[in-house]
Amino acid sequence: MFGDGREDQTPSFEPDGGTQRALDPEDTPDGAGRAGRTDPLGGEGATPDELVDAVFDRLAGELGPGAADALETAREDLKSGLDGATTPGDAPATAGAAAGLDYHRILHHIGTPLFVLDAEGEILTWNSQLEQLTGVSEEDAKAMEMASMAFYPDGRRAKTLADKVIDAPERTDEEYGVPRVESASFTLYRDTSVMLDQDGEEVHISFSAAPIHDEDGDLVAVVEMVQDRTGDVLRHEHTADLVTELEETMRAIRSGDLDARAAFHNDDGHVDASLLGVVDELNDMGDTLRELIERVDGNANDLVAAADRSAEAAVDVEGAVAEQNELLGEVADDVQEVSASMEEIAATSNEVAAAASRAKDAVADGVDAGEQARSVTTDLTGTSETLVADVTGLEERMAEVSEITDIIADVAEQTNMLALNANIEAARAGESGSGFAVVADEVKTLANETGEYAERISRNVAEVQKQATETVGTVEESNQQIQRAEAEIGDALDALDDIADAVDEAANGIEEVADANDGQADAIEGVTTTIEEARSHAQDAETAADRIVDATESQTSSVADLVDSVERLHDDDGSA
Repeated sequence: MFGDGREDQTPSFEPDGGTQRALDPEDTPDGAGRAGRTDPLGGEGATPDELVDAVFDRLAGELGPGAADALETAREDLKSGLDGATTPGDAPATAGAAAGLDYHRILHHIGTPLFVLDAEGEILTWNSQLEQLTGVSEEDAKAMEMASMAFYPDGRRAKTLADKVIDAPERTDEEYGVPRVESASFTLYRDTSVMLDQDGEEVHISFSAAPIHDEDGDLVAVVEMVQDRTGDVLRHEHTADLVTELEETMRAIRSGDLDARAAFHNDDGHVDASLLGVVDELNDMGDTLRELIERVDGNANDLVAAADRSAEAAVDVEGAVAEQNELLGEVADDVQEVSASMEEIAATSNEVAAAASRAKDAVADGVDAGEQARSVTTDLTGTSETLVADVTGLEERMAEVSEITDIIADVAEQTNMLALNANIEAARAGESGSGFAVVADEVKTLANETGEYAERISRNVAEVQKQATETVGTVEESNQQIQRAEAEIGDALDALDDIADAVDEAANGIEEVADANDGQADAIEGVTTTIEEARSHAQDAETAADRIVDATESQTSSVADLVDSVERLHDDDGSA
């Protein structure tokens, strides 16, 4: 209130300014001030209503729009009271009408504590509301050396704000550090303080003071209004206490004390009921949080068990997939080996087929050679028969014919041997088909030689006629040998035919085996491709199983951390 530049922590009252009508000595020329001074707020020449309006206009400027309704009601009540105190026939402009209605009576009817000091600091008015606030009557206040003694009996302040305004009406803010209300249309200062009431209790007050000047600009008075803001301060303090209680409770809950609850008593009613509802809401939240933590604790334990089972299953899956992948790898290797073997079989089958084809050709050549040998033997048989017929008449030169016959016998014997060899070669046709060509060449050579000897026989026929009789038996025997050779050659040809048929069947079978082998090779190749794809999928599955195991381990770790956190909450709760 009395402006030494200090403000307490509670909010001060801030009016909106407004139009203020100054009450100067011209309005009350003959004021009834103490010690014969001209009273700046009272005197003759003004009607009671004008005095009331002047004072309330000033109050409206001080208090702002928020107090307009209350001031208007008080204004009307005061006018009614004053009207009852005057006679209806009194002339409003006469000095007698205002003689008993000085400003003191008006200010005492105002519901706001205020006092007025003259330019020398003497108390002119100390209204009834201020008497109630301070417990000091107007008479006692006027008797005090300083007005501040009524507010601060302990001497904590020597001057009121009004005293400071008297010292420096337009520079109080500069001289004393008292805030000036810049929004006001007139000079106004405002400050806050703490005073002692009549019971010795501290009262938080805000106060404002405004200088009043006459028409020459000279200071004639200072009006100071005082407002009890203890309720606002206590409301602020209790609200701050409530906020502190809520913050401490929330910190305790956040630290793990799930039993922490806010407790706040509002016996004096300084805190709004809507704010008190926050206490119940916070406590309800604490109950809900505790229930939630307990449920989370139970669920976390279940989750740990499930995570452990998942981890074990994932490990089993990983092992099974790895084993399957390994088996698929082995199968793929085996199939590749089978495929390689099939390729070798295919190559061998092709070689065998080629060899069979060559054997078939060789057998065909042997058959041709045998046929030629048969033809030669047949011719030789005819020649022998002719020779027998001719030799029958030839008895001359038999010795030479005998020699030639021996040669022919040798040729027949060799032919017989060749037939035997052809028979043997036919038996070996599967291993070597080229022998048939050799036998055929030998038979041809011998046939040529036999032709030459036959010519010699023809030239010596005349000489061997005498010896024919002797050689008939030999020729007949030779003829029989040739016939036997022809029969044996026929048997050899029949065997060669059988061999040719067998070679054909073998060649056909080998071709069928080769075809089947090719089909199996194609099938094996398809199986190999399928196995490789399955192996690739198995590797992907193994990789996925690894990721599942890693994820499960991470999940298990996270769940373990959650359980640890919940357990720490319970531990902190138990130790709190």
